[in-house]
Amino acid sequence: MRFICETCDRSFGSNEALQQHLRDSPVHATLYDCEICDRSFSSNEALQQHLRDSPVHTASYNCKECDRSFGSDGALQQHLRDSPAHAETIATPLDSFFTSFPTFDYDPSLPPATSYSLLCEHEGWRHGDLASADAWDRYQDALEGELRMWFGAEDDLTAWHALCRAVGIHPLPETCGRCEEVWLYLVGLNVSS
Repeated sequence: MRFICETCDRSFGSNEALQQHLRDSPVHATLYDCEICDRSFSSNEALQQHLRDSPVHTASYNCKECDRSFGSDGALQQHLRDSPAHAETIATPLDSFFTSFPTFDYDPSLPPATSYSLLCEHEGWRHGDLASADAWDRYQDALEGELRMWFGAEDDLTAWHALCRAVGIHPLPETCGRCEEVWLYLVGLNVSS
C-alpha cells in the first residue's frame, strides 16, 4: 500500500513516512504571514518578533524638538525627561529673586553677592531706603531657599563640612546650624543693606 501526499503528489511506503513528510517538509510547513509586508514565517514567535522589531512595522514616535525617532511612547517620554537637550531650566530661589526686577540684567553665573551689589547699583538704592531694606530681606530669604534647595534641610555635618571646605571656611564650624550661619554670612559678604 502506498501513502500519497495530496499537496505535492509524492508517495510513501508507510503512514509514518507520510506524516514525517507533512511535519518536516518546508513545502507543507504552516506559515504565518505578515499581512503588512507579505513575508511569511515558520512560527508565530518569528512573526511576532518581526512585527515587534522590523523598522517597517515599528510605530515611530518622533521628538518634535530634535528630530529623533523612538520605537515606543515610553522611549520618547524617557528621552524628553532625561535628555539634556530638553532639560527644563529650573528657576532657583535666587534666580526668581533677581528676575523679579525686570530691568535688571541678571547673570546667573555671577556669585550671588556680586549680583546683589549690581542690583543695588542698578536700582540706585541707598542704605536705609525702604526699598533697599525690603530687597535685602527678600535676598536673604532667597539665599536660605537656595541653600535648602541644594543641600536640603537634613542635618548632615559631613556634607556641611564639605561645603565649608569648598568655599574656604576654616576652622570648620562644629554644628550644622553654625555652618549654615557662616555660609549665609559668607555669600552675603561685601553686600550692605
